[in-house]
Amino acid sequence: METVRHEQKVTRDRFSRRTFAALAGGAVLAGAGINAASAGRSWCRTDPVVMIDGQLADVFVASDIAMLLKATGPVRIRIYIPQGSRGWVALTDLGFGKGYDISFVETADLVRDGRHTPVIVEVYAPSRDSSLPVTVTFAPRTLDSSLADILFGMSADGNANQWVKLTP
Repeated sequence: METVRHEQKVTRDRFSRRTFAALAGGAVLAGAGINAASAGRSWCRTDPVVMIDGQLADVFVASDIAMLLKATGPVRIRIYIPQGSRGWVALTDLGFGKGYDISFVETADLVRDGRHTPVIVEVYAPSRDSSLPVTVTFAPRTLDSSLADILFGMSADGNANQWVKLTP
């Protein structure tokens, strides 16, 4: 009986060492994969949420992670809405560490159609590095929007220190 217990203990110890070695090896390989993946470009995305005529929408502003260190002022966002429409900021984060300057501009060039309010979004991200990319995405959160519109929105690309214009 003593021999059986000793064999079970040896087997359990071997299994524990093998399991530990496999887990440790997997962790090392996973860590190597993370380092390889992080060698590529890192992105930072900010997300003010606005309300336009009672409809929520996200305005995502994305750039290289370096924007966090190189931003020189608040991200300026101009949202053009039809005359007579109402827009306001519902929620913001810290932007690229400098906050936001968000304004709603009424224009006769846009006309509200029933439950749909068209908008034009312009974003200016000031930075010490004009080569930093800037991507603007407008994603409405309405019942009339498709799932793709809500999850991915519509995007436009540009660079820091220039106006990036998005006409959804």
